[in-house]
Amino acid sequence: MATSIESDNIPFETKINFIEMINFSGTKSIIIDPQVAQVVFYESLFQPLQKATVTVYDGIGMFNNFPMIGEEIILIEFAKTDRLHEDSRDAETYAYVIDSVSGKNGNDIAYRLNLTSIISIINARNTVQHAYYGPIAAVAKAMFQEHIVTPLKYLAGASYGVSVALSRCTEKFYTFNPAYVQDSLESDTGTIVVPNMKPIQAMEWLSRQTVPAQPMRFYNYMFWQGNDGFHFETLQNMVG
Repeated sequence: MATSIESDNIPFETKINFIEMINFSGTKSIIIDPQVAQVVFYESLFQPLQKATVTVYDGIGMFNNFPMIGEEIILIEFAKTDRLHEDSRDAETYAYVIDSVSGKNGNDIAYRLNLTSIISIINARNTVQHAYYGPIAAVAKAMFQEHIVTPLKYLAGASYGVSVALSRCTEKFYTFNPAYVQDSLESDTGTIVVPNMKPIQAMEWLSRQTVPAQPMRFYNYMFWQGNDGFHFETLQNMVG
């Protein structure tokens, strides 16, 4: 596969060091980048979790010996090189799970793996039914910790595959950085009752309940995942 991403319009080159697939139990793993033809990453303010697609050209029947049965984990390690100063940055590893497979019928050797953030495992297995009191930004931090981070760490103790992924994954990829929460912008403190929702959907719902203290300057709270962690802030704050 083409292992680098470069353009005259960006000052660095991004290299994919490896792409590895691990089964959920962690008993099996395989390096698949020799069979990968293309990787596309998706990040948007309007979707809460990062996604990716990996196009595979499997001419050797690789997955006959590694059958995909669900919740396989994909680790992708990047390294960035400054094209102007020729210095390398530390490699970062991000973890995804296979959400679905497109274009594979019978013996087709070219197909696409549709990936979503490893957080989606927790989102599928848990719900939030809880009452919180306080500013919404503080509620967002508490909800993220209690219903996403803590269950993820618990799952890592039960699944060796998840444990391996988290031990090698860039931690900021799945953590909630308090610096991104704009506590000072909120006017309302009160009781928030989350009515039996999936954790990610609850975070999105919470962002729509937020009323900024300065509504003429700040509005449209968003919750989304970036390479530097999860964000919960206004569009206006992001653009200064």
